[in-house]
Amino acid sequence: MYLLIRFTPIISSIFLGLIFIFGYFQPAWLLKAFQLNRLTLSATFNLAVISALIILSSVIIIGMGVSFVSRLRFIPFIFISWLSAFVIFLYSDQPYVVWPIIILIPAINWVWLESLYLYWQRPEFYQPYSLQRIANYFYLLEIFLFITAVIGLQILMQVPIWMILILAVLVLFYIQYDYLLLHQLDKIESLIISLLGTILAGELYLVLNLLPTHFFMYGILISIFFYLWLGIGKQILRRNKELKYIKLPMILGGLGAIAIFITSFL
Repeated sequence: MYLLIRFTPIISSIFLGLIFIFGYFQPAWLLKAFQLNRLTLSATFNLAVISALIILSSVIIIGMGVSFVSRLRFIPFIFISWLSAFVIFLYSDQPYVVWPIIILIPAINWVWLESLYLYWQRPEFYQPYSLQRIANYFYLLEIFLFITAVIGLQILMQVPIWMILILAVLVLFYIQYDYLLLHQLDKIESLIISLLGTILAGELYLVLNLLPTHFFMYGILISIFFYLWLGIGKQILRRNKELKYIKLPMILGGLGAIAIFITSFL
């Protein structure tokens, strides 16, 4: 059992990478074995279900001995990141898009699961606040992947904007709230910050829809907004009001605003 728990992060990450590789190359011998001429919608759905089961079972196995609720709260992060990348993967066949996804998602999965393994099973080797430090970068990457995925659905697959907006509002609210709770901040204050951030992000999303911007730029700009918003909000909730704690988020937020202005003319 120990070996299963110990090697689950790397094994599950390898399987996720192989699923993406299979979806991209669609090897003839494997398609023939399943009597498929190409990767059909049903086959794609099956791959998605298999990937979701891998993620779910990985977190459950690594958290052996930990309450189920404690394990459950760490699943959505990996799942949203993977599903967003999977959607991008489906509507883009460009190598410069596909290969970063094939490498990135298994890597994120491995780092996150490895950190959870140390946090739950080997606390003597766990560096304090490692999950929080990793979350500072991974949650922004999750937002980038999610926004890029839904914008692609809206532009390339003609999904109505109101459906995309409802989905984006719900998911972005969850990401913010989960991020702030992971940093062990007050639940009520985190709820307020998340609600305000969601409203502002929704308005920014609508504004960006009026600009002739590439869908990857949508993800970058909204990620910059959340870097600014969550960076300042986190320091306010910690009662750190000195300028040095919010200077970097403010600078990057300003650069994001400049980028929005410039891309509107491209």
